[in-house]
Amino acid sequence: NKVKKANKKLRRYVESHEHSIKIKAGIMIDHFMTSVIGARKMDGLARAMVVTDGIMRAIDYYYAFCEYLDEIKSPYKPIIAFSGEKEYKGKKVTESTINGFPSSEITDRIQEDPYRFLIVADKFQTGYDEPLLHTMYVDKILFDIKAVQTLSRLNRSHPKKEDTFVLDFMNDPNDIIKSFSTYYKTTILSDETDPNRLNDLQTDLEN
Repeated sequence: NKVKKANKKLRRYVESHEHSIKIKAGIMIDHFMTSVIGARKMDGLARAMVVTDGIMRAIDYYYAFCEYLDEIKSPYKPIIAFSGEKEYKGKKVTESTINGFPSSEITDRIQEDPYRFLIVADKFQTGYDEPLLHTMYVDKILFDIKAVQTLSRLNRSHPKKEDTFVLDFMNDPNDIIKSFSTYYKTTILSDETDPNRLNDLQTDLEN
């Protein structure tokens, strides 16, 4: 279907446009600074992952984050993670040349200030266990096992972790629930939580 293909291309162009990425980067950073750092989540130790749809998008996000963090005079910095080499604005780059340190140091560096944001293109979406990871910003379509694996990066426990948070720009909540339902049996509490439902759930659990 030509119309469907055209709409898909148009949507991809709009979502990957520099202005759109800058706006979303600002939303992510503002949320993190206010609701995560400002709320002293994990006693101020919390880190965030930004899940992007491809290497070019990840690089765009990296520079948008640097620019906005500098603009608001934040002490924090992002780290980018992707495989291989990519040509970006006429120059060949790797994650190491962008970050300014070897790829092997990424997992250690994200645990230390000033690094608070890990911006990824496929890397670290599976098999990555970082207890300090509290928040995830998703700007990529996720489905089935990939959705479960990606969002489960937040599951590593930490003595100071009492909750986690996901802000998703791309996925329909029902699609995510469907992806998880294949692998988990759980109670989904959506929209505003009714205290009575929580009391009923507690009674069921105690029984």
